[in-house]
Amino acid sequence: MTEVAGWTDGLPFKMFRAHQLLRKSVDDAFADLGVTTSQLGMAVHLEELGNLSGSDLARHLHVTPQSASTTLASLERMGWVERVPHPTHGRIIWYQLTDSGRQGVQEGKQLLASLQRELHEKLGPALVDETKAHLDEIIERVEGPQQSRVPLWPTTG
Repeated sequence: MTEVAGWTDGLPFKMFRAHQLLRKSVDDAFADLGVTTSQLGMAVHLEELGNLSGSDLARHLHVTPQSASTTLASLERMGWVERVPHPTHGRIIWYQLTDSGRQGVQEGKQLLASLQRELHEKLGPALVDETKAHLDEIIERVEGPQQSRVPLWPTTG
């Protein structure tokens, strides 16, 4: 029988602790922009994938539909997103970035790029690449094959 690691020696705690440290760094980086990591992440998905429904965003970000709805409502209040009707499905509402949202996404990406450069300097590129590969492997083994990042509904072009 394999001995179970102590609380602070186990993989879940180590990953939790690393997540806390990185999340604080990311949140601090985005503080001047006036958004949370969740808000910026959702806006980035809209920029990268185009208009999406709240359900699409919840699936892509692995959050509950309620969490996606709350985040989208805050982005809408901030003027970063607006609701538009789906072009072919009458009951589906899409969210799209506004000009303000696109500008905010660009600023957020620049802030994140700066944080990534800082991590590369502190950790070295080899450790960063190895860690990313290990994390991808953990996700794949625990959760299974990852879904592609495409909208659920067809878009019109």
